[in-house]
Amino acid sequence: MAAPAGATPGPTVDYAPGPITVSCVLAPGVLNETGSGTLTTSVQGPAFVESGDAYTLQDGSFALTTPGSTSIALVGLGSSWLGGVMNHYTIDGTDTTPSSIDTAQQPPWNSYDVLEFNEASGTTGTGT
Repeated sequence: MAAPAGATPGPTVDYAPGPITVSCVLAPGVLNETGSGTLTTSVQGPAFVESGDAYTLQDGSFALTTPGSTSIALVGLGSSWLGGVMNHYTIDGTDTTPSSIDTAQQPPWNSYDVLEFNEASGTTGTGT
């Protein structure tokens, strides 16, 4: 996107919306137990943009807190790592084009597989 001459996004600010309750499946294909957790997010971006401004969101992070029972179940399975894939993460805008974007469905994130998060074996898709 090209910005018109002299157009500059506003100063960088922190965005940290309130916690979101998310649903998940513990050990898909093995236990298939549904559960939930609390997701907190934060990202830095411009305080405002004007028509035609190009901008970037930066230093984004996610933190997922799971119930203690989930952690105990994972330890009981002998788990040494926890991975996951976010299927949808929609960012809405006001007076923007597009009005919302599902960032989890944008490349390269839309092709991630839960097994790609621990590839110590060097063999893609094994999770080992």
